Amino acid sequence: MRRIIFFIITAMLASTLLAESTGIPESKLELFKNYKLGSWGYHSLDAHFRFDGTIRNSEYQSNETGLFTNTNYYYYKESDEFILYYDNYNSYGFSYNYFDHSTDIFSNSLRTDNIADIKYYLMGKLFIEASTDIDLLYLNDITDTKSSERILEESSTFESTSFLGFGFGKLHDIAPMIRALRMNERLQYIGGERYLSNAEIQKVSEVISRNYSNVYARTDLPYWSDLSAAAGGKLDDLKVHEYEYIKEALFENIHQRFQGYDVSLGMNVLRRAQKRYDEQPEPETIKINDFDLCPILTFRWYNNFSTSLMAGFEQYVQYDFQNVNDDNNNIETVTSLSQLNLLYNITDRILFVNQTSFMYENELLNDKDDKEESSQVANNSRFEYQVIEKLTFNLDLIMSNNNTENVDRFKTSLYAGFRVNLFKNRR
Repeated sequence: MRRIIFFIITAMLASTLLAESTGIPESKLELFKNYKLGSWGYHSLDAHFRFDGTIRNSEYQSNETGLFTNTNYYYYKESDEFILYYDNYNSYGFSYNYFDHSTDIFSNSLRTDNIADIKYYLMGKLFIEASTDIDLLYLNDITDTKSSERILEESSTFESTSFLGFGFGKLHDIAPMIRALRMNERLQYIGGERYLSNAEIQKVSEVISRNYSNVYARTDLPYWSDLSAAAGGKLDDLKVHEYEYIKEALFENIHQRFQGYDVSLGMNVLRRAQKRYDEQPEPETIKINDFDLCPILTFRWYNNFSTSLMAGFEQYVQYDFQNVNDDNNNIETVTSLSQLNLLYNITDRILFVNQTSFMYENELLNDKDDKEESSQVANNSRFEYQVIEKLTFNLDLIMSNNNTENVDRFKTSLYAGFRVNLFKNRR
């Protein structure tokens, strides 16, 4: 636990000390408060490849390595009336675990996850929300021990979560405006009377949010003429190397940039079906079917303090009541999850993303006679280096501590890999 806290503080201090952005003047902060781009969106497809290494320190020693590959398709659309997104994730992974100096575990995993969410605004910031998450997972473990033959474990899991509720607030993706502001910073470095007004930044943001073909190929294409017109003609007399300098601001890996807040209350409908085969102690096939109705309260807040720095906080509280068909075996579970998120562009090509989370779970069993508590604190730090527009290398350091029945289990994982953007279009 102390190691995680020390690393969290060090990471946040480092991001502050490394700050190089010119920041956002007070006059420009009004752009975020009055943000309005009408209808815009984008969709993208990425391929990821990564190498994993994990060390667990507890009452036993465990070292794990693995290779994973996945594809991720993401669609986002927002307007004055609604905010919609769809996320498709498919992955395959292989890992080798050397467990307690006596056991080898070879694992294969195959997963597909589909998430769709829509918020429809009734009036002002009041909205209704509906979402669904369908997750399919296949696991295959082969355990080889010194004292027994190989043991096979297989499991297939289907999980679905459907949500319906209402809420208040608006959380925008303001990435086009961040790019316009970063372009404005570069125009100031070039010199001359090139400082964009608030109205011009708003117009430039609208141009950036549109979909063009062959956007950056030549300066005589419609994109650049529209962009210069929105900027009040301040791009008309740029030299070739100055165009290249401005163009980099439109390529930068800045991720999603959220601004605002929302709070929602509703009902999660959880459905879980699992089929598991285990050869130890006797060959056995186990089937599990769960169905739960869970009220859930969600709060999210994000703010961009500069063109380089975004911070956010998310809080989830869920109540789950299960009536198991055994003798009066009722289970009530309250789960709380808190997340603190930090995103910082160290340089134009280096991005730092940090997420600190704390989860607490309280289970009441058998009419509250029995009680079980568990908690987890985790920190995930990622550095991304954008080599070219469509190729990014990343390095993740994840530290977590699980506490169950007053027993701590500490784990450290290091992920290294790269991401290839297959396409990204604004719509």
